[in-house]
Amino acid sequence: MRAFFLSFCLWLSMSSALADEELMAFEAFTDEVLTEAKVLYPDLIFKKIAPDAISYQQPNLPSEDENIGTIYTGNVHRNYVYDPESKDQIINNFLSAMPLDGEIDTSNARNRFVVVLRPSDYLEGAPEDLKNGLIWRPFAINVMAVLMLDSPTALSTASAELLAENDLTESEAFILAEANTRRLMGEIYEEDIDGITMLSSENGLITAYPWLPENCTSETQSYVAYMPERDYLLKAPITEDGLGFQMIFSYAGELILAGESFANGVLICDGGEWTHGIPRLDGAE
Repeated sequence: MRAFFLSFCLWLSMSSALADEELMAFEAFTDEVLTEAKVLYPDLIFKKIAPDAISYQQPNLPSEDENIGTIYTGNVHRNYVYDPESKDQIINNFLSAMPLDGEIDTSNARNRFVVVLRPSDYLEGAPEDLKNGLIWRPFAINVMAVLMLDSPTALSTASAELLAENDLTESEAFILAEANTRRLMGEIYEEDIDGITMLSSENGLITAYPWLPENCTSETQSYVAYMPERDYLLKAPITEDGLGFQMIFSYAGELILAGESFANGVLICDGGEWTHGIPRLDGAE
C-alpha cells in the first residue's frame, strides 16, 4: 500500500512517477507479462482479457469457468514504475512465484465464495465462454458485483457448475458471499492525505467495500469512492468545501483518460444508495 500511497501523494504534488514518458504504458506492460508467461509455462493457454488481466488454463481441461484462472498485473506494474530498469527481473519473479501449473482448488467453496466490484467493461475482449459463465449482479450504472472463489493466492470466477456441485442457487451464493467477503477481507488499512482516505485490505478484496451494506446506509455521511486499481480504494466525504472529493474526481479523470484506471468512473454514496459518476475527461476545471 505504501508504494501506491506515495504515488498518489506524488500526483498531488504534480510530480508523479507515472508521468514519466519513458515508462511503458499499462497495457503494453501486460503484453510483456503475457509474452513471458508463455515462455515460462509453455504447456498452459494464456490470453489477455483486459488491460490488466490475463486468463490461463491447462489445455487438457474443459473451457469451463472453474478451470480458468486469472493473472492481474496491477501490482507488478506498480513495482515496475518504481524500478523500470529491473522490468525483466520483476516480471520473471512475479510469474515464477505464481502457482499457475495446477488445477484450481474448488474445495470448501461455500466458505470461499466472495464478491468483488468490477467495471461493466471488465470482460471486454474475454473469451465468450468466460463472459457467458460469469455470475454477477448489477451494483450501480457501469459497475457490477461479481461472484468469485477466493484462495490464498488468487481469485477465480465462480461458475454455475460450481454452484450446482454445492447445491446453491445464485441468490443463495450471494448471501453466503456477503458474510464470507466481510470475514475474508481481513483487516482494512487506512492512510489519509488532504481529506482523502486510501483503503486497502489484508487479502486484496477491498473493491467489495462499497458492496457491503454497512458501508452505505441512510445514516452514512455522503462520500465518493474510486477504484484506481483492484487492490485500492480512495474515498472522501462530500463536504461544503469539496476539496477531497474534487481531487478524487480530478485524479480519476486523469487516469481514465490515460487508460490507466481500473474503474471507469467514481461511485457516490448518498442517503444509503450508490450512484455512478464519470469525471470530465477534457481537462477542463
